[in-house]
Amino acid sequence: MKQKQCIQGTPFWWFVLLHERVKISRKLLCELSNVWVESRGGFMINSKFVAFKLLDVCIGLGLRVYGDRIDLEEVGVDSVCRKKFSEKKVTITMLYNYLLTECECLDVEDYYRLYILLGISEFLLPNRNGIVFVSLFRIVDDLSSLVKYNWGCVVYEYLVGSLCTASIVLKKQLHQKHFHVVRGVYLLQVSKFVFLEFCVL
Repeated sequence: MKQKQCIQGTPFWWFVLLHERVKISRKLLCELSNVWVESRGGFMINSKFVAFKLLDVCIGLGLRVYGDRIDLEEVGVDSVCRKKFSEKKVTITMLYNYLLTECECLDVEDYYRLYILLGISEFLLPNRNGIVFVSLFRIVDDLSSLVKYNWGCVVYEYLVGSLCTASIVLKKQLHQKHFHVVRGVYLLQVSKFVFLEFCVL
């Protein structure tokens, strides 16, 4: 399949290896958030501090740590991909449905763009409402530009920001049944990292 070959030539080649949604237990998320130390950027486990750094995420996912910054707050983006959707906000579910229903009509490049956009939104930069960041539409419009962005940094900062927010909520004992940590494949790297430390102690 030509689409698959195109995707495999991007920084997100591993998207084609994912056959089902990746899940992480709520209990583990809660534990990670409880032991997160915002001021130091890591986890305090059994009186031992375990730093969580940008490199930890980037090595696990193979994302570059240099290049152009990505502004997730960007609005008013003029994008070819965005114009395929008339709704005010585009969700991951809408992307899935569009790809499934229009796959026979889409040319290779459009399919490639939307598949990459779906992968980024689902696994790297997800949010509790499933909304696709508008700035990502502009980025995937230019397929050749994917390699120039600092994907590692935006994924790391996004995850750390979510951990900090969840940690504050849990430590204040507010709405514990409804706390949220942004989830994604990269979070598996965190759980693996922390479990290794637990085993050593």
